[in-house]
Amino acid sequence: MSTKVRLILANEPRSYRDIMARALRDLRPHIEVFVLDPESLDDLAGSLSPDLVIGSKLTASIQDGVRCWVDLYPDGERVVMINIGGQRRTLMDIRLSELLRIVDTVGDPDQRA
Repeated sequence: MSTKVRLILANEPRSYRDIMARALRDLRPHIEVFVLDPESLDDLAGSLSPDLVIGSKLTASIQDGVRCWVDLYPDGERVVMINIGGQRRTLMDIRLSELLRIVDTVGDPDQRA
């Protein structure tokens, strides 16, 4: 029995976060998407036990405590930092198609172990 991928969106601006949530829910209906204000992410992430966090102000506790995360344009920089199970990379920009590939990778049972 497979469990749903639990994804938290906590990026700014809010309009971007809401659009991403709608797109992810429509294109990957098998995942659970939680939308949080970035300020509440640290307080709520533990209780939600996410498989993936996408945010724009990821603290050290999120980066250390969540196995997979995407930090979108931290501190307003034109860079995206990605961590999938300890494998880190940096991009100058990211498209929805790349985010979907990340969601699919995180949802792969071989990657979730």
